[in-house]
Amino acid sequence: MSFFNPAPDSRERWVAYEKPHVVIQYYDGVTGDLLHAEPVHR
Repeated sequence: MSFFNPAPDSRERWVAYEKPHVVIQYYDGVTGDLLHAEPVHR
């Protein structure tokens, strides 16, 4: 499995990850600020 991960100079780059993962993010509903982020690996 590979994911689009653009390089700092805006070139197209695809990166392969060994294991699937998900990042759970919680945002403040009023300000839109990120309150917490946690990766989940399997």
